[in-house]
Amino acid sequence: MENYSEDKAKRILAIYTRLRQGKIVEKAAMSETYGVSQRTIQRDITDIQCFLQDQCMETGSIQEIIFDKQAGGYLLQTKRSQYLSEKAALVVCKILLESRALIKAELFPIIQSLAALCSDDANVSVVKNLLQNGMQHYIEPEHGKKLIDQLWTLEQAVKGQKYIEIMYDGREDEGRAGWVLRPMQIMFLEFRFYLVAYVMDTDNTEPVIYQIDRIEECLVREKHFRMPADRTFGAEGQE
Repeated sequence: MENYSEDKAKRILAIYTRLRQGKIVEKAAMSETYGVSQRTIQRDITDIQCFLQDQCMETGSIQEIIFDKQAGGYLLQTKRSQYLSEKAALVVCKILLESRALIKAELFPIIQSLAALCSDDANVSVVKNLLQNGMQHYIEPEHGKKLIDQLWTLEQAVKGQKYIEIMYDGREDEGRAGWVLRPMQIMFLEFRFYLVAYVMDTDNTEPVIYQIDRIEECLVREKHFRMPADRTFGAEGQE
């Protein structure tokens, strides 16, 4: 049993090393080299793939063993990296801070998570230090409301083409009122998120733009509507 385990370990390491070197792994050739069946080699490849999946969170790379028909064997393919470079993380975080889109309670955890995606602890510290001044002097949006859950609900309604019922605070314009809408699009302009939607049961055939921070209640109906072919809207009509 001990010899069997040692042989298997050496065989798997040899296959893994070959894959890491960018070389082709042919089941027939490996079967002949190690005196085992091709089915055993296939199980070895499966074990290596499981190992790569387990290592994904630690290495930051999503790697997959694929079969290349043209080459007649297996290759190791790196699909994408989960890490951000320190420069990319810094730029994205600076954009978020300058947008003033969210209150600190919602924005800062996002900033911290993005900084943590840097390739190592040293780069994480560098990015956090560079962002410290911006976070210290961050000016929150005037409405002071949490928006992430509301944005998620509205985006799901847009994607699912579902009617929504909202209670909207129009303040000095219209006061508080309820509407049934066909949500078309969410936009971000000048520090605010907006919902573009068609109002039901009115004579208005043009889309209306609502400030999302003024939507006090939102209920997504199960009833669907048909999305127009062209649903790209500008900021016309925004007040």
